[in-house]
Amino acid sequence: MFGYWVLIVSVITGQITRIGDFGVLTDFLIPIYLGFWWLTRDKHKPLPYSSNIILVVIWLLYLLGNLFINLNFIPATGGEIGSILYWVRLAAYMSLLLPLIDYRSQNPEKVDNQLWYMVFVSSVTLSVLGFVQLILFPDFSFMAQYGWDPHQGRLLSTWYDPNFLGGFLGLAAVIILSRILVFLRENKLWNNKNIILLSSWIIGLGIVVGALMLTYSRSALLSFLIGVTIVTILISRQTFILVMIILSLIVISNPRLQNRIQGAIQVDVTASLRIQSWLETLDDIDKNPIWGIGYNTIKYQTIVPSELNSASGRDSSLLTLWLTGGIIGLGLFILIIINSLLISWQKVSKSGLERVWGVSIIAGWALILVHSMFVNSIFFPHILIFILFLLL
Repeated sequence: MFGYWVLIVSVITGQITRIGDFGVLTDFLIPIYLGFWWLTRDKHKPLPYSSNIILVVIWLLYLLGNLFINLNFIPATGGEIGSILYWVRLAAYMSLLLPLIDYRSQNPEKVDNQLWYMVFVSSVTLSVLGFVQLILFPDFSFMAQYGWDPHQGRLLSTWYDPNFLGGFLGLAAVIILSRILVFLRENKLWNNKNIILLSSWIIGLGIVVGALMLTYSRSALLSFLIGVTIVTILISRQTFILVMIILSLIVISNPRLQNRIQGAIQVDVTASLRIQSWLETLDDIDKNPIWGIGYNTIKYQTIVPSELNSASGRDSSLLTLWLTGGIIGLGLFILIIINSLLISWQKVSKSGLERVWGVSIIAGWALILVHSMFVNSIFFPHILIFILFLLL
């Protein structure tokens, strides 16, 4: 698992280690990691597999076939190569399931523990770096010349984007909270070592939630609220009231946070633009709802050019997938999520790390699906590498 820790470190460095227009450092490290795993694994053992891997392979092959069918309709020069490379990157990220399941089959508890600490360490580190950024660079306007949004007074950390970062911090906070509640539920405070361990987890959770609030991302706050509600209902319903009181006090003490939340309720300019983006995407989908336009070909197409949309995605992961992969591609992806939920539900009634991950996967998918309604977070590389944990 050392190689996966290296990938996590590259995620923490975020956009700082971005390699020009070619992508983030993680994109280039994944093929190296997969190659190392392939060369060092026991060749006498069959390839690891699971129902989710089978579904993922079917989904990827469909997207590839669908893409090849649509290549002739891409008007932009070089668009064919660019679209195929986007699919290759997606396939590389999803291929990480193979070594993860392989390692997990050898020692499930050890790997589950390491995966949890990857979430914990990366989220706390990104949060601390975000506090530093907020002190040193509260005004990000100077980065506008490089294509970044000129955020002011928002926690961006090394990702340079409060919405994507907020979504990840919410997901991490839900996973951390799950372990804390299961730990307390199973009454494991029987020595000083466990008390110190629990205290460090609680402090870490406080740091992550604090950073999440300072992103001032409404999509992240809403999705985090959904995730926390599911975690507390599945593990400790009494905790729900305590969590809501704490979150309410945080909002009351922060006028800017109150304004952001009020802006969502009253549908301010930003919310209106997002709604307009959804309607625009639905109009585009209506032109080819069954097959779509080909995976990640949006930036190479000339369909309703708009300044509201990013180069290769729209303001909703599922709508983007429907637009590019058609209803079949979207349906296969939803089937993968349903299968993950069914598997994780069987773990909720168990104990220890199995229960932690069972609850985390259910709450995590609910959180990420809500968050991805507002930004294309499911296919954001730095979040996707953690979404894979929800497929184990």
